[in-house]
Amino acid sequence: MDRTRKIVITLIIGFIISSLAFTTLYYGVNLKTEVPELPVDQLPLMQGRASSDILYVEFANSIKDFDNSRVDICFLINNDNIVKIRTNKCKLHSIGQVKTDNTKKHILQQIENGNFITSRGNYPMSSLGRINIIDIEFVYFSLFDDYPYEYEGEITYYPSWKITAETSNYGNVVLMIKAFS
Repeated sequence: MDRTRKIVITLIIGFIISSLAFTTLYYGVNLKTEVPELPVDQLPLMQGRASSDILYVEFANSIKDFDNSRVDICFLINNDNIVKIRTNKCKLHSIGQVKTDNTKKHILQQIENGNFITSRGNYPMSSLGRINIIDIEFVYFSLFDDYPYEYEGEITYYPSWKITAETSNYGNVVLMIKAFS
């Protein structure tokens, strides 16, 4: 009986210690905003040249709104499909389609698994700590791929989530994740 009691106590203490260690290493991610709804299930991968690594996107439902758009990329939408694409201040073309994922689960999972980079294309050097997501915006982003210094070719822009987060270790940061699996 005495041996069994020691084993049970050892297991309980081990469980408590491992629980405390887990909670100090992993703080968690909280979503304090809504995920923007996308009007289409598939979006193009874009390739070309632009003056920025982050390209802002608009979805227009009328020709008038489409023609008056001043954002970097505008999609004319009709019956849940992209009818036309317009780019401002950049020369881009579609190189394929990806199925987008705008679920909370996808975004939280990508952040929890560390599948993100900063808006400058860097990976954080250590844990972000507690993460509160305070804003999410749909954009196109180019720094997921590495290009040689002074690269002159075409760059790939991916459908992405631009996430503004408050972190306990870095303060406010902007994180980028791909908007597809």
